[in-house]
Amino acid sequence: MSEQQRTVSFQDEAPQLGVYLIIRYESSLYQRFLNDIIAGRSVLENYGGRLACVASEVELVENFWPGQKLPAMLWFPAEDLAERWLASDKVIKQPDWLNGVDIIMVPATRRAASDKNVFSFMDVQVRDGKSFKEYVEGSLPGAEKANCTPAIALSPEPAKLRGPWNPGLVVINQWNSKDQFYQWFESAEYQPWKEKRHSCSESNFVVFEGTPTSPRK
Repeated sequence: MSEQQRTVSFQDEAPQLGVYLIIRYESSLYQRFLNDIIAGRSVLENYGGRLACVASEVELVENFWPGQKLPAMLWFPAEDLAERWLASDKVIKQPDWLNGVDIIMVPATRRAASDKNVFSFMDVQVRDGKSFKEYVEGSLPGAEKANCTPAIALSPEPAKLRGPWNPGLVVINQWNSKDQFYQWFESAEYQPWKEKRHSCSESNFVVFEGTPTSPRK
């Protein structure tokens, strides 16, 4: 990570509220993924984990996402519990589970809203950390006005736990609907901020719908 990227230190400004595992797997194995999670539910719960979101499709907003991959999000109270779960479930711990998956870990920085089931996911390569931070601070009021729950998970350097996926800064936001997301994304208010983001970074940006579960203490 460059020195400019390291100036993007948002996760130091918010309390950590557990962690999310983001699992990326082959879309043809959607039902098998669900079956494996359900079969191992007792192990997952032993480590305080829960399925936060599983998506049956993903929409590309900007740049790149492997077309044959689906995302799922699992929440855990702490990093060590997430890692112990991965090492304990007899099916999921296998290196070839679901023909090989990508797994990253991202700190939760805001409580997820239990009534919102759409998530936007940004994987950002930041070229100018100062300008990108200005983008975040400047675009945030408009996103909140559009009823977004911003930055439920955020990390400038997510932990790579499995697979070749190597994202940059990861930001996950929550929305009431895809329509609401696109209304904000295409709004006149957001366009100058989108241009600023493009000037200081490059984003792989997707949106997907699932069933969220808000972490509880």
